[in-house]
Amino acid sequence: MIMERDDFRSGLALALASPRILVDLLADEGGQTAGRRPPRLNRIMRFETIVTDRLLIREFRESDEADLLARRNDPKVAKFQNWELPVTPEQAHDMAVSLARMEGPEDDEWYMPIVVDKETGVTLGELALHCQSDMRTAEVGYTFASEHWGNGYAVEALGALVAWLFEAVGVTRVFGMLHPENVASAQVLERTGFL
Repeated sequence: MIMERDDFRSGLALALASPRILVDLLADEGGQTAGRRPPRLNRIMRFETIVTDRLLIREFRESDEADLLARRNDPKVAKFQNWELPVTPEQAHDMAVSLARMEGPEDDEWYMPIVVDKETGVTLGELALHCQSDMRTAEVGYTFASEHWGNGYAVEALGALVAWLFEAVGVTRVFGMLHPENVASAQVLERTGFL
């Protein structure tokens, strides 16, 4: 499923960015795509915490390792994912160290911010982000602990991430892939505005 910048639901964007930024990014005076992008910091974009009504989307920390290991080893979570069970503590540790060292998304590298409940601080899951084509295209994904499914967290988090990608990073295309039997994941993409 692909979302072009011009297809993005502006309601989410307006909640996350100033109207001036939105106008500068999306349209010129005639309402046509302006084609302007925010300036880049080489091919790395520093990730700043994204705040929504209920969530904080923040950088991955080494202290997230235990939650990562638990999520990755939940058979319900892993059912439609590409990793094999069991995920060992060593694999989770290596992944945690690698992700914690990243300052933000880099072109042709996977980046994984963590999603936490804003009120309780409980880790709910993670988002996955793979920027390509000199940070103009982004593949997105999401993995939430099964006990947090059905609360709209994935839609809220993904919508905020997509807004950040279009507005702060300046991508022109965002897409997500999923297992064809993962109906719930397809619904997340649809509710977030993907075609």
